[in-house]
Amino acid sequence: MITETSIKCVDAFWAKEQLCSIEDLSSSQARIIPQQNPNRKEYVSLFQRNDFLQIKCSPSLFDIMTNALQTVDRKTIFEARVLQNLIADRIDAIIGPAYIGYADMITEQPKESFNIKHLSLDDYEAFNRFTRELSELDLEHSGLDQSQPIAYCLREGDIIAAAGYKIWGECIAHIGVATHPAHRGNGIGRAVVRRIAEYAIKEGLVAQYRTLVANQPSIKIAQTLGFEEYARTIYIRANAA
Repeated sequence: MITETSIKCVDAFWAKEQLCSIEDLSSSQARIIPQQNPNRKEYVSLFQRNDFLQIKCSPSLFDIMTNALQTVDRKTIFEARVLQNLIADRIDAIIGPAYIGYADMITEQPKESFNIKHLSLDDYEAFNRFTRELSELDLEHSGLDQSQPIAYCLREGDIIAAAGYKIWGECIAHIGVATHPAHRGNGIGRAVVRRIAEYAIKEGLVAQYRTLVANQPSIKIAQTLGFEEYARTIYIRANAA
């Protein structure tokens, strides 16, 4: 069970991110805020925590989303197919629904004997070889780069999986993970996530794990390690009107 102290830290981060109060996060409100994206791109962002629903969107999409809140069931609006119908030809891409979970203690102890290490300067060449073997999408979703604390699994001189984190706010370690396509499905991804999450927690951070809800094997990793679901998100890249 994640501690109250950690939840308070996470709540403070998301209240600031969503432009709401901490109390709002535990309410049953449905709110919508028009806000221009800093890079001027059109978008819709949905954040759902229990019964609280927050929508941020480009001003040009405000009327569409306001009407949706008034006419579409709250649970239904958080479905990609419903948003596809609402926004129609304005949609460029839908990312989500995505699961966000947190842990400040890893509950599963390692059962495997994988060779897991922490990335150092001497490992950069091997790490670069590993990232070149990933698809562009896998690398983008993992968010991995050499500037992060990274745990990796080594086999016969090659890195076959890696997990690292970026610090969000003051206390959240946002974990990304990637496994070489030839080595998936045998627990290596879970092992490197476990190691980097343990490292982040020892550094005084709350470990965050985010993945698509449709990616059930990835969610299983989170649940096995003790991550607790906190919220779900959907992000829509939209075309100009």
